[in-house]
Amino acid sequence: RIYTNSTEESFDVFMTLNNRGLALGPSDLVKSLFMKHISKGKQGHALVEANDSVTTPWSEAMSNLEDGDFDQFLRHYLLSIQREAVQGKLIFSRFESLINNSQDRDQSGSTTSDRCKFQLKKIVEQSEIYKQLIKPDTIQDAELRKHCLALYSLLDSYRILMLPVLDPAIELDRGQQREIARLCEMLSIRWLSTGSNAQDLENHFQELSNIIRDASNPLENRV
Repeated sequence: RIYTNSTEESFDVFMTLNNRGLALGPSDLVKSLFMKHISKGKQGHALVEANDSVTTPWSEAMSNLEDGDFDQFLRHYLLSIQREAVQGKLIFSRFESLINNSQDRDQSGSTTSDRCKFQLKKIVEQSEIYKQLIKPDTIQDAELRKHCLALYSLLDSYRILMLPVLDPAIELDRGQQREIARLCEMLSIRWLSTGSNAQDLENHFQELSNIIRDASNPLENRV
């Protein structure tokens, strides 16, 4: 048993170990990071509500992925929104950086709690898209489904690019989505057939994803 003097200190302990002595995964640490900031300074009923405001959307995102790899989803999401490399062990620190050093505070909020809530909202939204990529047979559009089924059998990194392509907030039309998926499939097949470096292809998908998400550039210049 470990005694602490505050909720914040309890989260610091939790982020190091749990009561079974098992190492925490990146998604566990990210969730606890959100809970730490959103519940900071709260007690009693307010603390319960703050914790529920994290666990409810987090459970929704996990439910969207069902048996999918949640850590991999978080990594692909991070790669699709930023230019830095993200290995599995860096998932937590990348979210910590997003929350503490956000450059887009007009959109994500002025406090760490607001930015945690913003990231939670984005995680839920992106998990709904990612669900289609790990179960491409559920995609309604036949042509998109065909390309994503082919990509699913080839590699995982295409999901980094397809996250923004299928994101309704980006407002690509169906023809643009189909064409990008087709080109993504062609590139992946040629890349793999020539034995080229898989990491280089992932880096390329990340770069393209960042271009598509760049709201400062007119949409016609991004696609």
